[in-house]
Amino acid sequence: MLLLYWQGFLSGLTNGSIYALIGLGFTLIFRSTNVLNIAQGEFAMVGGLLAASLTGVLWLPIPAAFILAVFITGIAGSLFEKGFIRPVLNQPFFIQLMITVVAIFVFHGTAMIIWGKQSHSLPHLFGRNPISLGGAIVLPQVVVILIVTALVVIVFRLFLGHTMFGWVIQVCAENKSMARILGINVERWVNFSFFISAAIGALGGILVTPLITMNFYTGTTLMIKAVTATIIGGLHGYTGPIVGGLLLGIMESWAGIAIHGLLKDAIALTVLILVLLLRPQGIIGAPKI
Repeated sequence: MLLLYWQGFLSGLTNGSIYALIGLGFTLIFRSTNVLNIAQGEFAMVGGLLAASLTGVLWLPIPAAFILAVFITGIAGSLFEKGFIRPVLNQPFFIQLMITVVAIFVFHGTAMIIWGKQSHSLPHLFGRNPISLGGAIVLPQVVVILIVTALVVIVFRLFLGHTMFGWVIQVCAENKSMARILGINVERWVNFSFFISAAIGALGGILVTPLITMNFYTGTTLMIKAVTATIIGGLHGYTGPIVGGLLLGIMESWAGIAIHGLLKDAIALTVLILVLLLRPQGIIGAPKI
């Protein structure tokens, strides 16, 4: 039984890592613009499908395809900010939220035209031969997801806390008026934030595509989980989506073992309601870097 829960723990960490990556980009956008960009998950979809096309149609080497897919998706994030978000930044919250809903349908329609409704996959980076971790059997792709997620989190924190670019992004997020007084081009750096968030989302989509396949709707499903995880962890700090994502993934996995796999979404929803009632600022709460 303990081995079963250990297996579930590793599975939960894998799913939670993807939630954390998408939630990290979601939080970056929220702190930069105060906009709840519920279309963030679509960048995971775009990244996964782009990588599938670059490897399966253009036959690019996997590393080159992955890097190019992340970069192109980052550009798509920049264009998304200019075309959808920037025109409504001074509008009421409801209008801002609805524009991101409209964006989801635009992403879905565009993806269906380009890739169709069928699912697409990517090759496993280190093959499909399972390996043993403490008695649990996992695919090498699971280990890749865990390692890459850890590296992204470390680099992201170092970038924000120890580079001039990270400092500028934080100033723009905390006080745009002060940033302008300091001579910072706020619009340019907000746009750069969208590039980063889209690129991180694309990386998450690329990592998970070999395990679950990717289609035009998968990004929305991932975004629902990422938003839930971010709220559980705390929306106002960059640590929140990481903690919330990992916890949500583990809770879903263990709930599927202890109760029933079909009830894991209900368990996640129950935890979300309890957090909103008892600690609405999330587990982490106050902004932290």
